[in-house]
Amino acid sequence: MSVFKKTAIALLISSPFILSACGGSSSSDDDTVAFNLSVSDAPVDHATSVVACFNEVELRAGENTQNFIVGGENGEVAANDVCKDESGNVVPNTHGIDLMQFTGDDAATLITGTRIPVGEYSQLRLSITPESYAVVKVMNEETGEYTEETKVVNLTVPSNELKLDGFVATQGSEVSLTVEFDLRKSMVNPQNSEDLVLKPRGVRLVDNNTAGHIEGDVNEMLIQGEACDMNGAFVYLYEGTVAVADMGDMHYNANTGEYAGDKTEPVASVAVEMEEQGDYEYEIGYVQAGDYTLALTCSSDDSEAADELEFISAKTAIVEDKQTSEVDFN
Repeated sequence: MSVFKKTAIALLISSPFILSACGGSSSSDDDTVAFNLSVSDAPVDHATSVVACFNEVELRAGENTQNFIVGGENGEVAANDVCKDESGNVVPNTHGIDLMQFTGDDAATLITGTRIPVGEYSQLRLSITPESYAVVKVMNEETGEYTEETKVVNLTVPSNELKLDGFVATQGSEVSLTVEFDLRKSMVNPQNSEDLVLKPRGVRLVDNNTAGHIEGDVNEMLIQGEACDMNGAFVYLYEGTVAVADMGDMHYNANTGEYAGDKTEPVASVAVEMEEQGDYEYEIGYVQAGDYTLALTCSSDDSEAADELEFISAKTAIVEDKQTSEVDFN
């Protein structure tokens, strides 16, 4: 791994950037709607930085495509110098974003202020270049615990592209979407490799107009003990009403990328964090409106193996459009 990648974190630019459109057909404003796209992240506990090098966004509507390219010739595109090759040269037409800096309801803007034709879009594709990388904690092989030492590893995306769900652009409305990266679910470590792979599983395309957020406090007394000291505490999110006995882990088939558990698959999971004042809190951002079950655990969850999680407490939650639901574990 190049030394330039190790120093790239200090160069991250967190301000929004605009992608300009290439391709597609021209339309009057009456036949188009405003389109906005952002990215956010549910962080992973063993990484301190996860830098994705975005290159292009492609919208597919039938046989038609509309592309938004970083660093376009018209000068409206803002690239940055975060993403570098092994020789230390800036990779053109890229904008690197540390996903770990945009958690909960924070998001980094990819596209804003542009217009797209009304209609049904079958797919959104994100092009991410091979120069993406992560800074991860080094594990002590004897204890199985992570140390304070870190190392830089490559972060790859199959075919350099994430293929996400489609959406509908309705006349008279505005399309505002967020790509939510649940890194505990989507970022995996293949056997016999130090590199990490970012899978589309665990990456959700969320409609901001019909989504909300969940946050809450966790009583310190609930997360004391050997398991929590070793693994930390986590909150799992399940769609609908789910009994504790039916709650599954992140287990998936490494070959197919499909969920391999025989229980209910979690939508997302986040770590419980200790704030400066000593309180314990969690936050899950960009959740589609609906009914959910939340569960607190200190069990270890290796997404590449079937784990039997032991839950401390479970709560129900109702997520409403553009609202933050507070669910405390006390």
